[in-house]
Formats: sequence, C-alpha cells, structure tokens
Amino acid sequence: MLILDAIRRSTSSQEVYFLLTCYVDGLQFYSTGKRLSAGVTALPLQNLQDIEARCLTVQQSQRQPAATHTPSDSDTAILNEVAEVFGVALGCLKALEFHAAAAVAQGRTPGIAALT
Repeated sequence: MLILDAIRRSTSSQEVYFLLTCYVDGLQFYSTGKRLSAGVTALPLQNLQDIEARCLTVQQSQRQPAATHTPSDSDTAILNEVAEVFGVALGCLKALEFHAAAAVAQGRTPGIAALT
C-alpha cells in the first residue's frame, strides 16, 4: 500500500504527521471510515500519545463487533487497513523520536543523518 511505503520512508515526524493527516482526511470517503470513532478520525493529529490512543481505539474496534450492524468484508478490510496505517505511523514516530534522542545524547543534531 502506497501510504505505508511513504510513511516508512519518512525522515521526520512532520512527514509522518502530514501523511497520516492526509490518510485520516481521506477516510471520510469510505462508508466504514464514516462509522469510525471521532477519536480516530478527528483532526488535527496532536502528538505521539494521540496516535497511540487512536491505535488503541482502532484495535478495540477490531475486537468488538459493531452493535448497530454486522460488519461486511469491506468494513473489516478498511478497519484492518486503518489499524495497519496507524500502527506503522506509530512505529515510525517512535523510531524517529528514539533516533533524535540518541543523536542529542551523542552531541549531534537530530535529523535525517540520525536515520542512516
């Protein structure tokens, strides 16, 4: 999936947030996306803790069947996609944060060089 590749190749948290914001904004065009919790689809994205909370919300939605309707295969597919996108973004953000902290600890300026 292109969005996953783009997020994985991001060299800054700003890139990850930008790509994730675009993805979340696009969810409004899917009927399943419209049924996701506002806690998942609300913009703007805030910070790492916000992304973690959204990941947990999506994971809980995956485990709990919808009370108002029986999920279709497309509902399940979109929910799995959303979980994967948020999970990859969260992992990238944590890795970028780790590399930035390591660079600072070593007296270097954090940035793209910290990822190579």
